[in-house]
Amino acid sequence: MNSKVKSLLFSVIAVLLGLALIPLTLEIALRFFPVFSGMPVNRESAIYSFIPNTTIQRSNHWDMTGARKRQVNNVGFISDQAYIPAAQSNDGNQSLKPLIAIIGDSYIEAMQVDYANTTEANLLKNCSEHARVYSFGAQFAPLSQYLSWVDYASKTFAPKAMVINIVGNDFDESLLSYQRSSNGGGVPGMQFFELTQDASDLVIVPFKSEGVITRLLRHSVLAQYLVRNVGVVNLWKDYRQQLLAPSQGKSISKEMKSGNKSDTSLAGVVSPIAQDPHSEYVGNARRIYDAQKLQDSQKAVDEFLQRLPQLAQLPPKSIVLSVDAERPQIYTPKGRQDIDSFFSVMRAYFIQQARAQGFEVLDLRPAMIAQFDRTGERFEFADDNHWNAAGHQLLASQLLRIPAISAICQGAASSR
Repeated sequence: MNSKVKSLLFSVIAVLLGLALIPLTLEIALRFFPVFSGMPVNRESAIYSFIPNTTIQRSNHWDMTGARKRQVNNVGFISDQAYIPAAQSNDGNQSLKPLIAIIGDSYIEAMQVDYANTTEANLLKNCSEHARVYSFGAQFAPLSQYLSWVDYASKTFAPKAMVINIVGNDFDESLLSYQRSSNGGGVPGMQFFELTQDASDLVIVPFKSEGVITRLLRHSVLAQYLVRNVGVVNLWKDYRQQLLAPSQGKSISKEMKSGNKSDTSLAGVVSPIAQDPHSEYVGNARRIYDAQKLQDSQKAVDEFLQRLPQLAQLPPKSIVLSVDAERPQIYTPKGRQDIDSFFSVMRAYFIQQARAQGFEVLDLRPAMIAQFDRTGERFEFADDNHWNAAGHQLLASQLLRIPAISAICQGAASSR
């Protein structure tokens, strides 16, 4: 090998080594920053939960703003409290205060706020003398998954009352058919309604086996930063969307914040004057819908309400169903008249059916409107539709007005 070839070969090797050092240096350096660490699910658990006794780190965007750490407790839910099973009291080891269980999706998981600002912590401040408050929640969970946690909480912790929080994307996302067509098949470990002509079954999406590369990437801080903080996957999807439909290339993050009203009918049919209605969201759910989506979502609500009392082992009046408002629409007079979106139609159906069956329904819309008119403070973040501290505090304060909750918090709860 002559000297010129050797020199070229060494130059190429040097360049390749230099390029390899860049990701290695970033991998090491990012370990000193609050990169969103991901939320590893406990694959060994019979119910959907996280790996117990671990710490989850969260931050937003490429510059890692809003950094915080949250604890996963002894049973795999995000809370600063260790949850004590009812069996420990039954065995005579200790006397436990009555329990209020709060169930929901990412709003109850509440990774967006510090623990002290969560609904659980706010309610506990007013109830700790006479009661315990435990929350069970995770992002992406819909009505169908709530039933799994209702069953688990009832059998394991025997609460005296339950609160189940309902948000805009709880309805269609409860359907396995929706998960298969629009959400990559569904979240592994969660359960969904599989509707047939004559029945409705609860089906758990199985976990997929992970290859070596997937496991390595899961433990790479650089990979987590690119996916979770930078959002390279969503950036690529947005880029492809713009290539396919340049006039409609609006990103999901912008859609979620959109408060503009498209002109749609009660049947979800978009009028010609509507601008890009397919990309508009109301309450985390797409504005438009067709008759089949509405019918199937109503079936999911019916199944949820029918199964709920037996799984909870509680009378309907001890089951509080809190229903979120259409934010940010409620902040303007025009927005408050916007009742044609999928979320508005479904929340009205849910509230009507729940009240008809005797459940305690807490519609947060009037309280949010009244407080906003009084203070001007919104209930979500500027770049995230999840509740901020004010949203969690409002839910907790409204729960204290519910007889079943106030009785427990005041030490007047009857035995189960």
